[in-house]
Amino acid sequence: MSADLDALPAIPRDAEGPVFRAPWEAQAFGMAVMLHERGHFTWKEWAER
Repeated sequence: MSADLDALPAIPRDAEGPVFRAPWEAQAFGMAVMLHERGHFTWKEWAER
């Protein structure tokens, strides 16, 4: 994962990484990570929307 993902304070985390309340939340986050890694947006752009 990109280093700037560590700068996202709003995602609950435990020792193993992000924690989600439901499977769809993890899937949606995974899609966002993939789109970011492919250059579709920066994390700053994502957070501003």
